[in-house]
Amino acid sequence: MCEKDGKLCIIESKKVMTYEFFVKCLCAYKVTHALYLDMSRGWNYAWYQDKEGKVKEIFPESKLAPSYKYRTNWITFNK
Repeated sequence: MCEKDGKLCIIESKKVMTYEFFVKCLCAYKVTHALYLDMSRGWNYAWYQDKEGKVKEIFPESKLAPSYKYRTNWITFNK
């Protein structure tokens, strides 16, 4: 999660890469205030609400992992 041009963003890689290379990519894209939120393989379930309040899941298939109920790395923003 980071800031790009004054907007909150979630940036993910399309393929596996090292942390060092990911940081270099973020720097090249000129993001600021970045938090590294990788939870590792199988723990990558996430969701957000769009402007209409509809839930959009990221990697919904990871809900099938046995460890799904133990995921606690959530960040919540309230208006």
